[in-house]
Amino acid sequence: MPEESKLILSWSMDGKSHTYTITGNRPVTVGRRLECDIVLPDPSVSRQHATILGANGGFQLRNLSQVNPIPIQTAQALDQLAYNQTHALEAGMTFQIGPIEFEVTGIEKIEKPKVEKIKCSNCGKLAALELMECPWCGVSLATGQRVTVDGDGKDT
Repeated sequence: MPEESKLILSWSMDGKSHTYTITGNRPVTVGRRLECDIVLPDPSVSRQHATILGANGGFQLRNLSQVNPIPIQTAQALDQLAYNQTHALEAGMTFQIGPIEFEVTGIEKIEKPKVEKIKCSNCGKLAALELMECPWCGVSLATGQRVTVDGDGKDT
């Protein structure tokens, strides 16, 4: 399974500071529509102006507006994201949708918790430590081997 990350986005609107944390692979929409995840009630913002997509431990910004490019400031240069173009997001970069400037304040790996399991000596499947018998084959887990697994159930 690919590694997961979270992206922390910050911006100011109407004199208030906002942050939004994005995790997983569900697209996050930005726009004027109330159905968007991040709503920007400004006439210069398209109804669905942009989306942020998480994939393979990183994040991409995609411009959904056919008329409004998205200015992006990276450490190297200022760029314009045209309709349907994507750009990888990195910590420290900024982009602007309408009058609102967003800053990627952080991208962090999500640490999966470590869990102890017991490996059945008969079928090799992993079971919870509190079980006395393997739920798959019925053999006693008294002779099973204790293993530590990550949140995906893989041996570490």
